[in-house]
Order: sequence, then C-alpha cells, then structure tokens
Amino acid sequence: MITLIIDTNILHQEGLYSHNMQLLMRLSLADHVEIYIPELVKREFLTKKVSYSKDDVQKVHNGLSSIIKRLKNKSTLSSSIIDIQQSCRNIENCIEEEINKEFDVWVLNHKINIIPFDINCMNTVMDEYFLGKGVYRRAKSREDIPDAIINSSIMSLKKEKGDLTVILKDGFFKKHLEKIQNIYVFNSIKEFLHEKDNENKLEELDYLSKINAIKEYLSSDNFTKKMLDGLIKHECEIEGLEGLECLCLEDDSISFIDKLGVDSFGERVEHPQIETIDNFLINNAEYLTEKTFSLEVEFTMTATVNYCISFIDYGYLLKNTNREVVDDGMNSEGIHDVSEERDLKFTGYIELYIHNNLVLEEIKNQNNRIGAKNSPLQYLLEVEHANIL
Repeated sequence: MITLIIDTNILHQEGLYSHNMQLLMRLSLADHVEIYIPELVKREFLTKKVSYSKDDVQKVHNGLSSIIKRLKNKSTLSSSIIDIQQSCRNIENCIEEEINKEFDVWVLNHKINIIPFDINCMNTVMDEYFLGKGVYRRAKSREDIPDAIINSSIMSLKKEKGDLTVILKDGFFKKHLEKIQNIYVFNSIKEFLHEKDNENKLEELDYLSKINAIKEYLSSDNFTKKMLDGLIKHECEIEGLEGLECLCLEDDSISFIDKLGVDSFGERVEHPQIETIDNFLINNAEYLTEKTFSLEVEFTMTATVNYCISFIDYGYLLKNTNREVVDDGMNSEGIHDVSEERDLKFTGYIELYIHNNLVLEEIKNQNNRIGAKNSPLQYLLEVEHANIL
C-alpha cells in the first residue's frame, strides 16, 4: 500500500470533490493508498474556506444594504430585504460548524488519516529557523515556519512507514523533500494518478464494478450528440451557477493570449454564446461513484474576451485590423479596457449523475432527456480552461 501525504496547496487547489480527488478517494477506499493529512494542513484549509465563505455572505449582505439605500421610502421590498439579511447573518453564524462537519465526514468516509501536531517538534523547527536549514530558504524566514512544521510531520511518519509519497507544489519545499531517500514527490494528484500502477488499479476497479461498458457508451458518438443536445437545450450549471452564461475565466485559465496580436494584460473570458457551440467531444469517461461519472470534454464556442492594452496598441487594432474591438473606457495613463467576440476552445469536465442506478440499456433509453426536468440523467458542467483561437 502506498503511504501518501497531501500538502496544503494541493488541498486548496483540488478541494474535497474535484475530479482528480474523487479518483484518488477510490484508490483510498480500495486500500491501494493510505492517505495522511498533517493537522496544520487541515487547519489552514478549513480556516481559509471558512474565511472566504463568510466574506461571500458579507458581500451579499452589503449588496442588499445598498439596495435599501436606493429605495426612497420603506416598502414591502425593504422588509423582504431585511429578512434576507437576517438569513445571511444566520448562515454566517453556521458556516464554520457546517464546513468543519463536512470535512470530518469526508475524512471518515474516505479513510483519511490526520497526523496530529506534535509540540515536541518545535525545538527542531526553531533551531532550523535560526540556522536557515531544512525547508527554510534562509535564516529567520518566518513565512517558511508552517512548511517546517508540516515537514516535521512528514519526517515523523517516514520513521514509522519507511517509504512515503508526497503531493505538493511548493518549489523550495519540494526540492528539499526530493533530496531525501525513499520520499517520492509529485506536483499534482493528476500526475500521481497517471503512474502506471495507479492507472492499472483504477482500471481494475472499473472492471470489478462492471462499468466499462457504460464508460465506453458515454464516450461514443451517439451519446456525445445527445449530450450536446442537452447542453444547448437545457439549463446546466458551472461551479454552482445556473446557466452557461455565468461562465467567467481569468488569469491562468486562458491560453494563447498572443492570438490577440497585441501586448495585453488582465484577460477575462465571459458572456459565451451557447448557440455557437461546435466541435463538441467527450475525450474520456471516468467512473467516480455508484451514480456519478466524470466526462472530459472540449468544444469551441464564441465568447467575449476582455483585456487591457496601451493607447498605441489600441490605435494599431483600429488601423490595421478588421476586428470589432469595443473600447470600454480608458484610464488616466492611457490604458484602454477593450472587449471583442472571439472563437475559443474550451476544456473541462461534465459530472453526469445517473439516478436510480440505471443499467446501460436504461441509460440509452433515457439519453434523449439528458438534463431535462425530472430526467434520471442530470449533469453539471465545469469549464476549466479556454484557448483563444
């Protein structure tokens, strides 16, 4: 069995229920891997999740307050808004308990082990802090103290288990661990899953679960066409937001920026035109749970690309291209905020929920109603990346 440790940045990146995390959990439940999370990693993950959630609730509360200020006289609407604000306060008071409870259930259901914090490690942590040894990039580097504490948990588990596998992205911490014998480091859960032994185990689990036939059908041309029809015809969800029109991608989620032909920054993709979806493909289907499959998808679609450029580059676009670039405003430094409709290639995942434990033939019989109200075949689309064409 593989002894595996997950670091903070990986847990933040994947969350508890991402595509890759759910595949990893299958390996855990099958006793192929034994997963450990240091106590400090757990605390940082939960603290940030609670903080961000409370901030989101506060934003809603503040937005409602702004609406009340715009109303000249008290009205039924004002009273309704105040009731909603009270609900927001109730939600905020419950968030921490619910998030902690969800994490505890996840740990229990997936056989996760929490490495308790050992106060005795602090002598070593502080000695290395003053000397700039171990995971510290330099002496008295305060920002490295959390990594030093996590490292002490890793070393403690190594004494007990021998060989360890660690998944983390931190550059210096990663280099430190790679120097230690019998510690194997991966940049991501996805990279770990692509190890041959892990791929073979997942294939074995698929076979034992008798779902290979369903996986093959979900990747077929026939089902792909039905899925596309459902995507265009029925409402879908992206990361909990109703409607594909809520799609918004920024920063590292956008590639081939050079296709814009100018020196740009602050790129953002939004306002997709659903009716333009084309070249829709399901490249892979993965079994996640008894009722859930993950479909790796790609498609092209027209959407609005917003970006910032200099006054000179804006003039270049107007004089030398036939593109319909809209100027959304210029700041005092001559930077233009512009937008234009572009064709993009999108990639992501569809989580397909098959209710009532349907067998293959029943899925085929229901595929004309994918996403329709009361259909046993429901889905959630998560778009992760866009390439500018």
